[in-house]
Amino acid sequence: MEFAILDFLQTIHNPVLDAVMCALSAAGNGGLLWILLGIALLFWKRTRKEGIIVLLILLGCLIVGNLILKNAVARPRPCWPTSKRWGLCAR
Repeated sequence: MEFAILDFLQTIHNPVLDAVMCALSAAGNGGLLWILLGIALLFWKRTRKEGIIVLLILLGCLIVGNLILKNAVARPRPCWPTSKRWGLCAR
């Protein structure tokens, strides 16, 4: 079922949206965008509490998602390139 969904998504292409999605994907890699946002929020007293919350949530996601769940499930990602599936954005 999940491969059928992934194969369908691979058929949807538009040059403008492809570029937008590649840019959004690159901005979210490693959480850099959200880390910078959390740090930026720390600079102003009015948003300092939100900055701390953002950074603590990111830390929690790192621990739960990357350290616990990924190792507990230990399943290969379904979208690695094959002869039929390939990534749109350059790595």
